[in-house]
Amino acid sequence: LHSPRLLNNVVEVAERVKEAILKNQKICLSSDCDTDGVTSTAMLYNYLSQFVEEENIHYVYNQRSNGHGVENQIDFIPKDTELLIILDSSTNSVEACKELSERGIDIIILDHHTVERENPYALIVNPQGDNYPNKSISGAGVAFKTMQVIDELFDVDTAFNYVDRKSTRL
Repeated sequence: LHSPRLLNNVVEVAERVKEAILKNQKICLSSDCDTDGVTSTAMLYNYLSQFVEEENIHYVYNQRSNGHGVENQIDFIPKDTELLIILDSSTNSVEACKELSERGIDIIILDHHTVERENPYALIVNPQGDNYPNKSISGAGVAFKTMQVIDELFDVDTAFNYVDRKSTRL
């Protein structure tokens, strides 16, 4: 397993998540509804639940037939959201991220899809846009790597509780 710190922006993302936790901010997770997106969201939701009161964390998703990306979920994101974490999609959803940013929502994207253009409205962790050694890591892998850095910031060791231990500590 490569160090999570090899991913660009992962420390900044972990620091922003820690800030949201410490300030009791409303966090919303935006899930892609394929297997990778649902797994990423389940892992991160359960992980964050150890730090966040239930009323401060929500998740949204839409059916794949309605389209892929956060632009298809904008109307489902609670109005009081302060931090939106988009999992397994939306690196290239610049217009949707701009709209959400203009609503006062900070945006984090944890993705692994091809980076086609710059998205200045979100803090993005995506191995396709940096020199991370494993370009084949899944969205759930990116979420896990981010959880490892959040663990470091809180001085806990719980990220491995949300993955299959038999295959991760070889």
